[in-house]
Amino acid sequence: MCTPVPKEEHVMAGGNSTWNLKNWLETKIPIERVCAYWSRVLRPAERNYSATEREALALKEALTKFQAHLEGAQFTAFTDHNALLFANKFAATTTRLAKFSLFFTTYPGMTIMHRAGRVHDNTDPLSRYLWRIPHSTNPLPDNYKPLQLKEEEDTVKNTFAEYGNSYAKDIDSPVSHYVATHLDKFEPAAEVFRVQIGLEEQYSQDYDTATTYQLVASIADSEISRIQEEYSKDPHYSKVLPWLSPKSPTNKTHYPQYVMKDNGLIYYIGGKEGYRLCIPNSLVPEVIQEAHAGYTRTYNHLCATYYWPNMADSVEAFTKTCDVCQKTKPRRHGKQGYLQPIPIPEQPFEVITVDFIMDLPESYVYNAILVIVDKLTHYAHFIPCHTHINKVDSAELFRDHIWSHYSLPCQIISDRDARWTGAFWDHLTSLLGIKRAVTTAHHPQTDGQTEVMNQNLEIMLRSYIDQVKSNWSKLLPALAFSYNTSTHSVTRQTPAFLLRGYELLRPAHLLANTSKHIPCIESNTAEEFSEEMEAARNKAKEAIRIGQIYQERAYNKGRYFAHYQPGDQVLINLKTLNLLKGKGTKLDQIYDGPFEVMEQISPVTYRLRLPKSYSMHLVINIAHLEKYSTSSENIEHSTLPPKRELDQDDNIYEVERIVDEGWERKGRRRVKLYKI
Repeated sequence: MCTPVPKEEHVMAGGNSTWNLKNWLETKIPIERVCAYWSRVLRPAERNYSATEREALALKEALTKFQAHLEGAQFTAFTDHNALLFANKFAATTTRLAKFSLFFTTYPGMTIMHRAGRVHDNTDPLSRYLWRIPHSTNPLPDNYKPLQLKEEEDTVKNTFAEYGNSYAKDIDSPVSHYVATHLDKFEPAAEVFRVQIGLEEQYSQDYDTATTYQLVASIADSEISRIQEEYSKDPHYSKVLPWLSPKSPTNKTHYPQYVMKDNGLIYYIGGKEGYRLCIPNSLVPEVIQEAHAGYTRTYNHLCATYYWPNMADSVEAFTKTCDVCQKTKPRRHGKQGYLQPIPIPEQPFEVITVDFIMDLPESYVYNAILVIVDKLTHYAHFIPCHTHINKVDSAELFRDHIWSHYSLPCQIISDRDARWTGAFWDHLTSLLGIKRAVTTAHHPQTDGQTEVMNQNLEIMLRSYIDQVKSNWSKLLPALAFSYNTSTHSVTRQTPAFLLRGYELLRPAHLLANTSKHIPCIESNTAEEFSEEMEAARNKAKEAIRIGQIYQERAYNKGRYFAHYQPGDQVLINLKTLNLLKGKGTKLDQIYDGPFEVMEQISPVTYRLRLPKSYSMHLVINIAHLEKYSTSSENIEHSTLPPKRELDQDDNIYEVERIVDEGWERKGRRRVKLYKI
């Protein structure tokens, strides 16, 4: 290809087919050279054009594409469609052809000429690349005969047969001379090109296009000796060698798939791959030790060159147990572990969920909210508090708002906030007989009810707070009343009705003077009231159960069951556990480990043996785990160093005394610091 030369005559040859448009732009210089190729796919509507319309469309698109070279120039457009010769004077034709004809008049220097289809063939080398030498990666024996092409099969040579064997120089020389003598008219840097062309002509040689090519993959003598030595030690090839040696019987019926060449190496004769070098079992790890492209790509690459017994199994075992691949590659499968619904309580406030909304704007000395929700009735309490609240303060709020009104619950579900964990709450709940259920690390779905309640409360606060955002603490009682007297989407009843047995009076009822007609459970006796209340709550339980079924079905979609035994080795996902910190984390390994499974806590939670450098709870949800495949003793892998050291005892010191303590704000969080 060459650059179009201004003020020279151009030739544009093109054509159309049902699916694409193609055009060639050529410049007429001593040797015709292609300047540019262009094509595109016909749009669905254009495929319905007539033949003449499609040919006119191809010419119009080509003129638009090469407008910078053709506008105002004299050029010839060749076509194999004879009707296009009258493109400038289409008469009594379609509106589309009339538009094309009007467009062609903007190129007065264009001459359209017809060329028969049998000679109208400008092949695009970019899309029709001719392989003169067949591609092969097979190791060839030393006595392999060179590859030769017949004279009539050398397409490239036959194309330029009129120039002889030195056609490359014959073509380049006039072009180089023309550019060197005319380029200074258009380019100020012509001298640089002229000097360069002169140097090329000085050192140029005739290019002989003889069609003899030799493909030889040579092997070092030391490697050949090493492979031969390993053959004799290999349990399989040691049996093959006697039948392939020159002294073996001439009728080699035992191992017809093998052949030994003069270099003493054994080759496997197999189908399309041809000769494949046989690798002893002891050298297999060296061949595939750096294969991190997965099983399919690795096997396809190796099987074209090498062979050993059970090759597919060994490659699969290697790629499956590769330490680097297991720690750096993301998993494409679905998440592990099915949803484990929390059992439905029998009585109100038998099971409660608690959580904090922190770092709110100051409102009458409050900047946090304690949210407590009943698991059965969904009755909620919004209690204003402060971020400095400690374990004792949280216990007092629990006593004043829950214990004193609804008695002690049987179970408290919370996250791993320090205000709900530790020795204080362990001792308190054990004394009161309360069971604690704490969420696992980075798995807030366990306390999903309170998490959703927090979102709803934040939405309500955004809607009613003032511009200063300082009155939200005064709105909490009204918002709690509004929520508790509204129909819940799961139970189809209000939380207040399920808790008390009657609907609470709302301002709308009083204003409309309809308090006498407020729905309530009418009963003549205490027994009937108890039965009707039990029926209402049973109905709510059934609604909750149905809701859990739908939730479980949606949650488990795309997931699969996984189970680990104590002693299994697993990897932890550093990304989902939010353990990748700092810059450049995109290139960090995704998984770390392996770590030993110590105990199964539930169907989806496990206790791991983690190093002290991981300041997190040892109980982790299965969603953050991946099974680690260990390799056998005869497979050696390159391994990645641990992300964190397994032992940091040298950095742990005994504190004599605490001199001072204080708080420091880091972003939106407040961190307590100690001076020792």
